[in-house]
Amino acid sequence: MKLTSFFGPFNFALVLVMLFAVVGAGCKQEPPKPGQEAFDSANARLTTFESKVGFGNTAEAEQVASKFAQEIVKREAEAFEGGKDAENSLTTQGKWLTYCQVNEGAVVLLVHVPHLDTYEGDERKALAELVWETAAELSAPLRETKEKKVVVALRGNLLFGATAAGSAAGKPSITTGTAVETDSLYPFFASKS
Repeated sequence: MKLTSFFGPFNFALVLVMLFAVVGAGCKQEPPKPGQEAFDSANARLTTFESKVGFGNTAEAEQVASKFAQEIVKREAEAFEGGKDAENSLTTQGKWLTYCQVNEGAVVLLVHVPHLDTYEGDERKALAELVWETAAELSAPLRETKEKKVVVALRGNLLFGATAAGSAAGKPSITTGTAVETDSLYPFFASKS
């Protein structure tokens, strides 16, 4: 028995229209949150290594990102055994791709960590702390005061796996997980009108 004979030609068309309406309603997208598009654009620069390791929203921020990307490789090698196969990464080729965003309240570094998935539990937390401490030290020229917040977000090939944030004069608040939400980072990328 054909579906059209079961539903009748009119009913079959009505069922199809309703099906498309339900599917279409589920596909509606909310407008982006303030700063989300700029965050996504910055994050997209960290997908694969092409020729540069550091990016930023200003020339000074880009310099800090490049310096950070070179320095963190040394510090990570001294502090950890994990990630030793980073050079085998097809996406990063062992480079710590970094984007630095500077605004009036914070210095934010998005960091693509080669083989972040090899760091789990306490090791990932220790890595986030090392990355934050390095970022706090190297971002000093971008911060007028020590109270300016330093934020780092560590990502693997697809997902963010750790964030650390705090005043450079103190200790960071660290969040780790398999997939750490990035919504809290969007405001740092929002342009002030």
